[in-house]
Amino acid sequence: MTSGSVREVEPSCPCLLNVSVNAANPTVRILQGTTEIASSKLGRSSFLLEAGDYTLQVEAPGYRTFSALINVPRNKNLEVELVQ
Repeated sequence: MTSGSVREVEPSCPCLLNVSVNAANPTVRILQGTTEIASSKLGRSSFLLEAGDYTLQVEAPGYRTFSALINVPRNKNLEVELVQ
């Protein structure tokens, strides 16, 4: 029998956050406080972020703006479904 131990560790960051949006021509913004730190105009976007709390903001023509608090690294792959 071998001896040793296993422990859970937090993933090291920067961490990859993937965002997928169901609407055409979206604008995806990542805010830290009130400061925009990253943005994309693609339906599928990836962001490299340090661990922490952020605001994810998504808008697209003909849809309501969506905003949610997220935590990195806990939230890694997000699918955003906008409503009209």
